[in-house]
Amino acid sequence: DALEALNFKWDFQDDSWETKFRLLRDYQSKHGNCFVPSGYAPNPKLSSWVRGLRAQHKRMKQGGDTRLDSYRVEQLESIGFKWIRHRKWDENIELLKEFKRENGHCLVPSRYRINQSLSDWVAYMRKKHKRRSCDKYKMPLSDAQIEELESIGFSWVVRPPNAATGKDETDQYENSHDNDIDC
Repeated sequence: DALEALNFKWDFQDDSWETKFRLLRDYQSKHGNCFVPSGYAPNPKLSSWVRGLRAQHKRMKQGGDTRLDSYRVEQLESIGFKWIRHRKWDENIELLKEFKRENGHCLVPSRYRINQSLSDWVAYMRKKHKRRSCDKYKMPLSDAQIEELESIGFSWVVRPPNAATGKDETDQYENSHDNDIDC
């Protein structure tokens, strides 16, 4: 009882978990995601811990032994932790968010000299979305990917302002072309 009164830690792994989780939550608050890069300067071991979590989760799903339990899974998911990392997707989403912070919108020009690969990716996302209902195309955008793009203000149809009126007709154009799917 005397040790408990002093907040003695009986399980050091739990204490370590809470500390690392707190560091990851701080990282997520600052960067908006839980994709800690290798060699992250403030805490190089945090990236290894995150990779270990993904490996433990995979083992858990396969019925193997792991220290990861449903409570910890729930804690991680509550801060937006993703168990599978789609590196190219995540990198482009971050680049698109950065573009939006700098420009106030997600309309990456088709000939964007600063980052042509982002421009190409954005065009490809629109093409994949347009062809989503076509069975012959593999790897359509998932509902989660569509939701993520839309949550940052991504527009599926780009229509420049009308030159004569200066009025943005994107909504009107989108509504009148909803069924224009070129399969």
